[in-house]
Amino acid sequence: MTSDKVIREIVFLETTAKYYCARGSQRQRDYLANSRQLRMKQNPPETRELYKLQAIIRTGAIHD
Repeated sequence: MTSDKVIREIVFLETTAKYYCARGSQRQRDYLANSRQLRMKQNPPETRELYKLQAIIRTGAIHD
């Protein structure tokens, strides 16, 4: 897939999950999981690691 097609697919999945699926439903979780997988494929490994570290900091999983 080209970058434009992937971006369109991500937008479609996230929009559908947000506006057309019941909150917390299996369908919504599936759409968001597929969207996340596509996003991860678009980012280089270094960026993925940076996102993981940012998530850890946001959740407060690491305490000094």
